[in-house]
Amino acid sequence: MPDFAPLFIPAVLAFLFILIKLAGVRELSLFGHSFSLFLEPSAESDPVSAADLLTVVGWALFIRALAYLLSAYVVPAFQIGDISSLPDRWANWDGSHYLNLARLGYSDFTEDGQHLFLVFFPLYPWLIRGLHLLIPNYQACAYLVSNLCFVGGCCYFYLLVANDFSKKTAFRSVLLLSLFPFAFFFGAVRTESLFFLTSAASLYYIRKHRFFPASVWGALAALSRMQGLLLAVAAAAEIISAYHPFAMLKEKRFHDFWTLCWQKVIFLPLTAVGTLIYLLLNYHVSGNPFQFLIYQKEHWFQGSTLFTNTLQIIWNQITSADPDKILILWFPQFVLFFFGLVVLLIGIRRIPATYSVYFFIYFFMNFSITWPLSCGRYMTCALPMFVVLAESSRRHPHLHRGLLTASAMLFAVYIPLFLMNLHLY
Repeated sequence: MPDFAPLFIPAVLAFLFILIKLAGVRELSLFGHSFSLFLEPSAESDPVSAADLLTVVGWALFIRALAYLLSAYVVPAFQIGDISSLPDRWANWDGSHYLNLARLGYSDFTEDGQHLFLVFFPLYPWLIRGLHLLIPNYQACAYLVSNLCFVGGCCYFYLLVANDFSKKTAFRSVLLLSLFPFAFFFGAVRTESLFFLTSAASLYYIRKHRFFPASVWGALAALSRMQGLLLAVAAAAEIISAYHPFAMLKEKRFHDFWTLCWQKVIFLPLTAVGTLIYLLLNYHVSGNPFQFLIYQKEHWFQGSTLFTNTLQIIWNQITSADPDKILILWFPQFVLFFFGLVVLLIGIRRIPATYSVYFFIYFFMNFSITWPLSCGRYMTCALPMFVVLAESSRRHPHLHRGLLTASAMLFAVYIPLFLMNLHLY
């Protein structure tokens, strides 16, 4: 049985490296040699035009249409059902719960007399329910919300990366994300597209130092998934790296410090409003603002743990589970952890400190759970990972084409597996 404890070493080193970058140190001297902590990105001054964004929208719609067309071929070809069953197939597993929450609300949707579905964050079903006032079909509303959010997320993601790197890197980042093996979830009845839009928008405004809209989008992200709170950490990292508030205090520039707090820092707690609304929903329905934690532990077998324990759980499943579960669920997640860790370590020098902070916390948070069924789905929104891949392959076109081809092939393979309800949650 492998021991995963040594993996703490690169994790801790990455954490210390990020802290040093946040402190504003750009070079380290080791054994008489200077070591740069930051590789200058391929930034360009050419502004993003409406035509650029229309191109992004076109590609986003094309990839989503391609996924749906592939599913229309797969369903009859694999004798899963007829084409009329496609809406139900794309709304399998948790998708049916979101639709029921949109139809019935949290108070009336129960199982065995319990409000078990409080574990699902409310913004997505609320948007479906709101759109249903105009379109009298809940499934149609869900797919419209998912696809519109995906398109909007691609636009904000493109703007974010183009602002910090180049339009070429931005477009490559969008393509790599859109064809990520688990990116088919963006077209399903899931929160992935919504979280993608809200987190990409928040990160974009964070990097533009517009912290009020950043925090509003962050609150919406926190109302979509628990990880939305991490955007407040990203905003704090941006303020620390850009304005150096601790240096202000050390140098007794108290006026500058309080001006910074009043003009920038004051907006950061707004992100927590999304989580507060979710807790109030729990209290309204069950009388306990943290009831979702109880249901997660008792019914969904989910909780927090060290990432090394999560890897041990995955490894135990690889050595004991059914072959189909190993190949479809457990082994890909095992590989994805090490792939993500390598990308994180490579990317620390290539991306701004704010990206690194968000990537580090988001990555380890998603791999620090007691029942890791959905790590692949969660990593579809690890936005800095795709930026690192795109920027790293900037000078190596063959690497980019190889990554894109391999990713697209797995994307195409996973779609029929998902439609057959085969262990993709």
